[in-house]
Amino acid sequence: MRMKIAAVLIGALAASGCSDFPKDNAETLKQLKAGREMKVGVAHNPPWTIVADGKTEGVEPALVTQWAQGLGTKARFITGPADDLVEALYKRELDVLITGMTDKTPHSGKVALSQPYLEVKTNIGVAPGQTPLADWTGQRIAVDPERLTLVAQVRELEAEPVPLDEGGPPAPIMAGYDFELERRGLKPTEDELSTENRVMAVIPGEGALLLSLDQFLQAQDKESLKDKATEALR
Repeated sequence: MRMKIAAVLIGALAASGCSDFPKDNAETLKQLKAGREMKVGVAHNPPWTIVADGKTEGVEPALVTQWAQGLGTKARFITGPADDLVEALYKRELDVLITGMTDKTPHSGKVALSQPYLEVKTNIGVAPGQTPLADWTGQRIAVDPERLTLVAQVRELEAEPVPLDEGGPPAPIMAGYDFELERRGLKPTEDELSTENRVMAVIPGEGALLLSLDQFLQAQDKESLKDKATEALR
């Protein structure tokens, strides 16, 4: 519901014909449309952002690349620790920040967050025919070891997170996004671990840039984004 309301508001602003609102304090959007390279900070957080072997991939880099192309420029990815990149964005050394963040990021006071572009839930999933347990204490649950937040959530259940074996047989019990579990043939249980609203960030004070990003993100097909996220996890 929140994303639907945001989309309506964004559309209303775009249709208002008011060329003076919103504004960029430093005319960032105008510069990018004139061809200046878009500087994008990226921190590793699969499947949303993947930094490995000298490559930057994942759902959000692909989205920002497409957005930049639509503005008439190209994105240059600058990788590093998330906290360092937040500071760089705050100091205007970057234009955009993508770290697979959610709207609950502790850095909201230093960056301008987009409207959520995708809501995702994390669950425990079980193989067909397997009865979900009432208590997961001591249960071995497969999880991607790179997804540290998910590993911590499994431990909060007093279960044992075990590395997901992508090359082996399907795990009978796994923690992951609900769409990810379904596409792996597992049934999400009622044991929801979290609900996450995915967002991106831009330089504070650049309202026109933020509106452009919001318009682009809200136009994306949500199921297609989930498919891309699942593919990026394999």
